[in-house]
Amino acid sequence: MHREIEIAKKIKAQPLGYLQKINLKNIRLQTENSSPSKIFNSLNNIHGKISYTEVEYNFLSQIIIESAIEVHKELGPGLFEPVYEYCLIKVLTKKGLEIKSQLNLPVVFRGEVLDKGFAIDILVSNLVIIELKSVSAVLPVHEAQLVTYLKLSGKRLGLLINFNEQLLKDGLRSKINGSLNHD
Repeated sequence: MHREIEIAKKIKAQPLGYLQKINLKNIRLQTENSSPSKIFNSLNNIHGKISYTEVEYNFLSQIIIESAIEVHKELGPGLFEPVYEYCLIKVLTKKGLEIKSQLNLPVVFRGEVLDKGFAIDILVSNLVIIELKSVSAVLPVHEAQLVTYLKLSGKRLGLLINFNEQLLKDGLRSKINGSLNHD
């Protein structure tokens, strides 16, 4: 655990572009059998507050994307969305991340909570919304849906993942609500 905290402090001390220069696999090698989520949790412990930087959001989204790629490599495209959701939740949970699925997101209009709410597919570590799709093409309405979820929930980062692609990277989109650096 001491080694994880050292690495987390190094990451925290680096300028914003630093995370793009490091590779998660290198971090894994340096931490001697530590999971990426333990490193992320160490980052949180260093802060001692509920405030996250762009570096930490990037780190968490990298863990999420690598997990989605694992699921896609094993299952391939063409299955229904709930199958991918179930498998991605299993992988993320095994990595030690806090997961909430099908989280009710109410709509408040003029102070009144409407019965017609939304459901967030997956919320990771109470920070990142994941909207899953298994469609032939991601449409602007799918991206707008994710932006709406970000606004209604007050979350800052969302990932739209379409598993119905030959290469998962072609089905990835990210959306930011405001700035990733908390005020």
